Amino acid sequence: MAKELEEEENILRQSVEKLKSVEESRTSLVNHLREALREQVKVLQSCKFNNLLRHFNYLLSFVYQESELENLQSQIQVKI
Repeated sequence: MAKELEEEENILRQSVEKLKSVEESRTSLVNHLREALREQVKVLQSCKFNNLLRHFNYLLSFVYQESELENLQSQIQVKI
């Protein structure tokens, strides 16, 4: 009976060690996933910022074209 208890104790110790190892792996994985998520958020923010810049430049192109058109119209009116 004492031998059986020792075997069961060894099995329990091995199980505890395996659980500790699994927990360390899980913690490491969660940390890697968090870091990957942070990187993805940075990329997404950068994409949104770049899209805003493109949109802003697009709007500026209309303003620029419109001002050029106004400039041309005023030049035409002066000549007429």
